[in-house]
Amino acid sequence: MQLEEGKKDWRGAKRTTNGGAPEVMTKGIYSFSSDVWSYGVLFWEVMNAGETPYGQMNSSGVKDYVLGGGKLVTKGEEIHNTIMQRCWQLESKDRITSREIVTMLRSHCSIQPAKLFGDFSTSGQAYRQNKEEANRQPASSDDTYSFSPHLSNE
Repeated sequence: MQLEEGKKDWRGAKRTTNGGAPEVMTKGIYSFSSDVWSYGVLFWEVMNAGETPYGQMNSSGVKDYVLGGGKLVTKGEEIHNTIMQRCWQLESKDRITSREIVTMLRSHCSIQPAKLFGDFSTSGQAYRQNKEEANRQPASSDDTYSFSPHLSNE
């Protein structure tokens, strides 16, 4: 079966490579590092109100652009731009880790999401109480979880 341009048959599923890392585009290699690249593209979409990454470029154009060192233009807050740029390092070993992403975002947020939302089955009153409490208390190390299964806890 012939696949459309920009699609790769991987474990029986067609996948687009337009948001993929260079190693995905060239060798079909998927890893935690390639997921970080894709997260950067998703983050860019969120920060740009759902715009299409790489505009009207076709898959071949995106591949040439990315392999030539091109990156999406970021126009958000400095911390968001820093995270995205670190996601898009050509060498996978040079990319930010998911643990670093969470650490940077947590340091930027005044409210910790787990404390804000808590149990999703709670009433609106419980939500407001959780929000007020979250604003008063810093996150503790007990609130953390494993961000990258391939990394040991530091």
